[in-house]
This record gives sequence, structure tokens and C-alpha cells, in this order.
Amino acid sequence: MKKKKGLTLTEILIAIAVVGVIAVVSGMIINTNIRKTEIETKLKQTISVLNRALYRAITDNGPAYTWNAVINKDSSSRDRFEYFNKYLMPYLHILKPPKVTSLQELGYPNGIKQANGGTWSIVGENYKDKMIFLNDGTIILNTVFSASCTNKNCSNTTITSVQHTIDINGPKGPNVYGKDVFNYSVNLISDVPTFHMAGTLYFDANSYETTGEVTIGEYSRSTLIANCKGQGFYCGALIEKNGWKIPNDYPLKL
Repeated sequence: MKKKKGLTLTEILIAIAVVGVIAVVSGMIINTNIRKTEIETKLKQTISVLNRALYRAITDNGPAYTWNAVINKDSSSRDRFEYFNKYLMPYLHILKPPKVTSLQELGYPNGIKQANGGTWSIVGENYKDKMIFLNDGTIILNTVFSASCTNKNCSNTTITSVQHTIDINGPKGPNVYGKDVFNYSVNLISDVPTFHMAGTLYFDANSYETTGEVTIGEYSRSTLIANCKGQGFYCGALIEKNGWKIPNDYPLKL
């Protein structure tokens, strides 16, 4: 009778190495899927919070297009704070903000990065006064107001849209657009204003001149992907347009 030959030490080591590689790869896939689920859930949750706040503010204060008399009465940043003080913060669950003068003091040693590695600059010297800390760890880092006429409810000096830059998990990282930092925007002068991820829709500022109504369009998918690869400002639109799921061809590694 022939003796059965066992595995050599080399074969055993190879088998262990293969199992180890499989375990590492599986772990990476699982971790990536967990991160994707966290991003998807938080994006959807945050936009729901913003829209609930917006609807409550409209219920209490009238149509959003009438707010312009308060938030833009002399086109100064001081009046824009009324948007926060009157129309936003009373309708959010917020924490008392820490006293900081820079992102670094807030816990962002390298600031916020664009998807392509470029440095993101906060607009406005008073940005620190516009930060809002939600009780779920989300931070509204910055807000940009746009003035252009897009429908019958406005004039050329009307604040027509608001865009918030939001970090969905605070300063713990990676602090990069398209990974944990996203832009949310709303057209305040539409008949039913609703927050969307920036880039989901665009509003033709010139359409009112010819039609008297707002023209709403959508960027092409290639435009959104190109922006997401570059600055990263429209990455959230790719997720919203895919039913709040990160698409398989999402251009950033998560």
C-alpha cells in the first residue's frame, strides 16, 4: 500500500497566504460597502432634515420668495444672517457652536480638499458665523447666496438660490468633496422650493426674459462625472439621481 503524501511546508504556506489575501480583499470590500451605505444614508437623512426645516419655515413665514425683503434689504452680508437667524436655525436641532476662527481650530488640520486634491476656499470673511452644528454630527460649513432672476417671483437683485456646503460626519475625515463633504442647494423663488444635491438641477437665469417662467434643466451625466472627478461639487447629484445609491461608476475611491 502506498503511503499518502501530505502537504509540504511550502504548500501550506502558500495556502495560508492565499487565504490571507482573500480575507484582506474581502475586508476591503466589506469596509467600502459600509462606507457607501453610511454616505447614502447620511445624504438622504440630511436633505430630509433641510427640507423639513424649509417647509416649516415657509408655513410660519410665508412663501420663500417673500423672504428676500429681509435677507437682502440692502445687499449686505449682515442681512444675509437673517436667513440663518429667522428661516433656518429655529427649525433645526442644533448644538452650541464652538468659538473658532478657522477650520484648523475646528479640527480640520488640512482644511477641506476638492476631489482632485485642490484646496477649497470658504467664501466670505464671516464664514465662521455661518457654521451650523447639527446634533447628529453634521456641520453646515458655508453658505453661498446667488442673485439672478429665474421666474415671475423675482427681480434681478433677488436672492434666488442658496447653496450649503455640508460635512456629513464633521471633522473626523477624510474631509474631501464627494467623500464626506457635499453641496446642497435650493431655489427659493420656485413655487415649491425643495433642497437637492447641487448639480441635480440647474435654473436658467435668462429664461424669464423670454418666457416669463423659470426653465429648469438637468446637467448631462458626463458633466456631473467630470465635475465629481475634478472639484467634486456635483458628486452628490450622481447619488441623488441614482435613487440615493452610489453608482457603480462613481469616479472617486471611497
